[in-house]
Amino acid sequence: MVRQNQFDVFLAHNSVDKPHVRIIANKLRAQGLMPWLDEEQILAGELFQVGIQRAISESKSAAICIGLMGVGKWQKLELQTLISQFVEKGMPVIPVLLPNVDKIPDNLIFLQQFNWVSFEDINDDLALNKLDAGIRGKNNIASTQLKIISKVINTANPFMPLNGRIEQSEQFFNREKELREIFEVLNAGSGVELLGDRQIGKSSILQQIKHRASSALTVKWEPIYLNLQKVHTEAEFYESFCEELGIANCAGIDLNRAMRSRRVLLLLDETENLQGNGFTREIRDRLRAFAEDGALRLVVAACTPLDRLFPDSHENGMTSPFQGICLRVELKPWSKETVRRFVAVKLENTGIYFSKKEMEKLWQESQGHPQKLMKACFDLYRQYRQNL
Repeated sequence: MVRQNQFDVFLAHNSVDKPHVRIIANKLRAQGLMPWLDEEQILAGELFQVGIQRAISESKSAAICIGLMGVGKWQKLELQTLISQFVEKGMPVIPVLLPNVDKIPDNLIFLQQFNWVSFEDINDDLALNKLDAGIRGKNNIASTQLKIISKVINTANPFMPLNGRIEQSEQFFNREKELREIFEVLNAGSGVELLGDRQIGKSSILQQIKHRASSALTVKWEPIYLNLQKVHTEAEFYESFCEELGIANCAGIDLNRAMRSRRVLLLLDETENLQGNGFTREIRDRLRAFAEDGALRLVVAACTPLDRLFPDSHENGMTSPFQGICLRVELKPWSKETVRRFVAVKLENTGIYFSKKEMEKLWQESQGHPQKLMKACFDLYRQYRQNL
């Protein structure tokens, strides 16, 4: 028995586009709609045309899904007949351009009289919401759009912080491989040279090492983080180091005594500053001596390879202070795929979607550099909110 208006939307499509149409159907179901899909509703042995005629009676609207190969088994005349039946009943007809289709084909030009929906990719939430609004009818479009706008306005810009290190673990993204490598090196008994461009994420990595040290290290070490941008002389270095250790300010033999019973994981940020006017080779040699004695293990973050960073250490046959005690772990820019995943994670549940062209521009501007990407995404998200 035919049940009138049993389905919210009839999905006409080419069989080659079935994977995309299935995803759209599932997303519509998740939003409370019931789509009509031929593979689910046409009975075994039933003629295709008979099933379609039943779909017209059972559905409240039609979505004509157009992929790169057109609409497949639908002939132009059959499609026009189908559409005319929906129009005569006052039911919405919505052309749906699937990913990589940028216009209605010339042989289906009559579809241009309808307001169509274009999916940039299959996870285009804005296109899905527009399709949802069209299926439910014009009176619901404004309501749906208002809900989206309200959601965007009331959601904080997810692309933060713009400057500085990321300290919260929930905001940390895509450096798990490097972290595993760092802890493998530390557990093997060596220090780490953390090498990478400025603002590529070295400070954030150091913070994660500090947070995870207690669970990731096989031997207990006390993690201490020192930002050498805030330390300008050797005296200030020793003062900061002792403060982090929780001991009285000291240096020389007194510090040696204090370190005898300690195992300290020293996380040095902005290591280039150790070659400033306020520092001598002595402090770097002392750090090396602590490391060789087993009281100290180093993670040294720098933009310049350590064997070139301190040229004064090569005088008179001396070696670089960290040579042989630190193995290199390099931070490189993100790949295009990683950039895409990062943006998708950040935009999830915001009501905003970046198009393929916008994603390509973000890639060109950042080249996978996390800090540059964050700033570009922040600006683009802000533009979306201002336009609303």
